[in-house]
Amino acid sequence: MTFEQAKMLADRWYEGYKHKLYIQQQKERDNMNKHMYMAVSISLMAGLYIPKPLQLIVTLMIITSMVTYMFTKSDEFFGTKKADSAEDTDDQVN
Repeated sequence: MTFEQAKMLADRWYEGYKHKLYIQQQKERDNMNKHMYMAVSISLMAGLYIPKPLQLIVTLMIITSMVTYMFTKSDEFFGTKKADSAEDTDDQVN
């Protein structure tokens, strides 16, 4: 096996590996979105049965917990920013 053939095989393996990671991240994002939508819908349905004096307090608690969760998991919600370099172009999926 020549160096060119080995390099071609390694490149092909690396492209497959990047695609596998991309699919895995997409599944994790979809799973996170499903849980977020369920939490919001349950909160809304529970809000229908809360007495009027408690609605503001419970609403503020729900909003605060959602914002706290979003900022503790900020890399999942907003992504991570990378420094501009030649290495970052390999991580992009078209």
